[in-house]
Amino acid sequence: MLYGLPKCKCTLQTSAVNSEEGEQLPLPKKLRSSSKTQSVITGFDFRWKRGATKVITNTSEYDYGRVNLKLDDCADIDAVEVFEQGSDFSTLVSLVAEQSELYMKQKGIPFQTNEDELRAFFGICFVMGYHVLPSIRDYWSTQPDLQVPFIANTMSRARFELIRSALHFANNEDMLPRTHPQCDRAFKVRPLIQHFNRCFQAARNPSKQQSIE
Repeated sequence: MLYGLPKCKCTLQTSAVNSEEGEQLPLPKKLRSSSKTQSVITGFDFRWKRGATKVITNTSEYDYGRVNLKLDDCADIDAVEVFEQGSDFSTLVSLVAEQSELYMKQKGIPFQTNEDELRAFFGICFVMGYHVLPSIRDYWSTQPDLQVPFIANTMSRARFELIRSALHFANNEDMLPRTHPQCDRAFKVRPLIQHFNRCFQAARNPSKQQSIE
């Protein structure tokens, strides 16, 4: 008994029967297995191929900035390349290196860095964003349930904390007093805001149909 239904005996026939004439019809032959990634039924080739589609972009200037209108599908591009171009990362890293060294010099602390080291530093910060541990020190822990070799092998904890303490985006000597009428509360991150505003406006590629909420 299965779900309240009586048991029934089922048999698997090796041939099909024509209901009208009672003739035995042969079953369809088994499809041969193939190592090719192609559909036997449709004949479509499902293998991934990198396209070489040409992109046509029309640029329009407006009061609020430039708009690039993409008219065709683009070829596959790497995610890191999109991030590099979209954020103008090289310019940003150069700004951070210059202002961070200046800040430590003003404090009388010897400090030097370069673009490659800051790229590694920001890469570690990105990993920490989705691989969250209770404390920053835990990423360099020797405990097997905490250590993250990907981070620990990239940069020492002491060097990471030194760069983090030196991280600056603007010259503190140019900051106006809080009592000044033109004091900018976002002065220390203003260059960062301006940088990304410029990058986002230049990288915007809307389609002809847009949904604005």
